[in-house]
Amino acid sequence: MSKVYEGEQWNPSLKRKKALFVDYKSDTLLPSEQRLPVEKLEATGLGVPWNNLMASGMSVSDENSVQLEKLWERHLQQSGRNHIKSIRLPEELPKREYVEGTTRRVVVDACKRNPKARQECLDYYGARCVVCDFNFEEVYGNIGEGIHVHHLRDLASIGHSYKIDPIEGLRPVCPNCHAMLHQTKPAMTIESLREIIRRRKRKS
Repeated sequence: MSKVYEGEQWNPSLKRKKALFVDYKSDTLLPSEQRLPVEKLEATGLGVPWNNLMASGMSVSDENSVQLEKLWERHLQQSGRNHIKSIRLPEELPKREYVEGTTRRVVVDACKRNPKARQECLDYYGARCVVCDFNFEEVYGNIGEGIHVHHLRDLASIGHSYKIDPIEGLRPVCPNCHAMLHQTKPAMTIESLREIIRRRKRKS
């Protein structure tokens, strides 16, 4: 959820007064007795030394990350946690890597987005949400860069990289509508979410 930043060393026994930190967000936390066994991770054959992770951290390739994501989803189902919804927005997710202090390691995941495709989409459609019609530039001016770009083809359901036409395959959406689109798996269509908003407005 953040870039690496420097802060006060958490372990007073170490001589270093500063340490590196990063903020992260967990979609799902399991009790230790329900953890994903290291043996299953080793069986993936991804060449990662799961029992001997390097102190400097290790990256996982985009291709391997898809396999790990599927393994984690199966483990959640077997643990009876498949009902937990996790909303993953492009702007929220950090680069896939192991982020380390001296005693803690955290695995985070993300689908890689193309910033040029995002910009071409916004150049064409503008900064107006195609679902609720909120316009960031009209309300916030030049700082209205917080709008998200939604993939009409759900990346999580594809499971691999693919070529995309920014005009045909992407749409600008506000963070609220983006979160609501991803309340279902696969993601809800823009038309379906518009209809929900219309029905709510008619009732009010």
